[in-house]
Amino acid sequence: MSTFLGKYLKTLKVSQSTIAERTNIKLSRLSDLCNDFQSKIYAEEFFKIIFIAHDVANLEECQFKTAIEEVFPYRKKIDLLNDYKNLSIEGRLFRKYTLPQNEIENKLGIANGKLSKYFSDITKRALAIEIIMFSEGLELDTLLVFKDLYSDLIPSLKQ
Repeated sequence: MSTFLGKYLKTLKVSQSTIAERTNIKLSRLSDLCNDFQSKIYAEEFFKIIFIAHDVANLEECQFKTAIEEVFPYRKKIDLLNDYKNLSIEGRLFRKYTLPQNEIENKLGIANGKLSKYFSDITKRALAIEIIMFSEGLELDTLLVFKDLYSDLIPSLKQ
């Protein structure tokens, strides 16, 4: 049975082999992501797969949000700033970029201390859902966040 990613790629009529070749993701890994519900997709994998799939299907970048909705339909939508609505505009701005780590982990359901691993080990990779929920929780443009982090992985996005 196909995962939500697998179903989404099928609706785009984009072959896994084409995506694997253009993203340098092993076909076996891509197959797992498309068919095995236990497989977890890393953020950079998600970006590369969706960007290339949309390129092959001649879709615009603005369809990235649609891909998120299709691939992660049941994700929690958390407003990380909700507790700070009573602050001044300036206070909310500063709070947006200085949220306590444990608050982020608790609200997003990320294991305690996991964010510290991203700070201390450059080989640690974030899951796509973590980046998506964090971006949405801070009311950031998710596509811009992904492009900022991973655009160097797509040759046509290099400036």
